[in-house]
Amino acid sequence: TRRSSDLVNNVRWGTKETWDYCFEGIPKNTIVSIGAVGCIKAKCNWRRFAEGLEEMIRRLTPKIILVYGSAQDKFFGKYREAGIQIIEYPSRTRVVFEKRQRHE
Repeated sequence: TRRSSDLVNNVRWGTKETWDYCFEGIPKNTIVSIGAVGCIKAKCNWRRFAEGLEEMIRRLTPKIILVYGSAQDKFFGKYREAGIQIIEYPSRTRVVFEKRQRHE
């Protein structure tokens, strides 16, 4: 059998109305993962992402956040400073783009 400590929950949220069920059932003080690809690309989505991130951290108090996509300081800086470990995993698109740039 698996222990809950063997799992990393992927957390996703939408508007404030989704928060109750998006964060429900996820253990506190654990490692969580989130995706930032696309959701912070457009400036119009920044506020919703930032507010949801703040609420997730308030409710779940994660020790480590694994971020698929960009873990920009404007969103994650204050949490890094607060001692939460933020680990960024660049998207496949970014990896390919950077590889192409190095070979030009």
